[in-house]
Amino acid sequence: MNVAAIPREFKELPIALIDAPALPSRSSMDDVLMDELVASISANGLIQPLSVARNGVRFEVVAGHRRRVACERAGCVAVSCIIYPTRDDALDAIQFAENRHREELSAADEAIWFSELLEKKCGGDIDQLCGIVGEKLSYVDNRLALFRGYGCVFAALQAGAI
Repeated sequence: MNVAAIPREFKELPIALIDAPALPSRSSMDDVLMDELVASISANGLIQPLSVARNGVRFEVVAGHRRRVACERAGCVAVSCIIYPTRDDALDAIQFAENRHREELSAADEAIWFSELLEKKCGGDIDQLCGIVGEKLSYVDNRLALFRGYGCVFAALQAGAI
């Protein structure tokens, strides 16, 4: 399904009703960059709304997990949101695209996330995964190879040692 065709609404939601994504793109967030984002939100407010999906009476972050954390740390009670009716697979493309063009995902974070998506959403179909994240097979396959390779090398990659 084309994401642009999914109906959505725009409004402010209480931050207490917004949950982290079930499959977050990042395993960690840079503390210095987070502090800068909190300061920016405290000074200027939230400039770009969160994208969320309805989950019963609550909402799940689709895009904007870092912003949601920063808003909470900045003491925001409510935040502007783009609300999608459900957590459709097409929304994974939004999550990936936004994260790819923000604070860069580490290769290790991409590898873990791609592996989780491949198993949980794509039934092992790497071509379907490529379609979801909008990347070429070689790119996705290389990230998955990192995750499936030597554990000590992957641990060093996660730690930023390589």
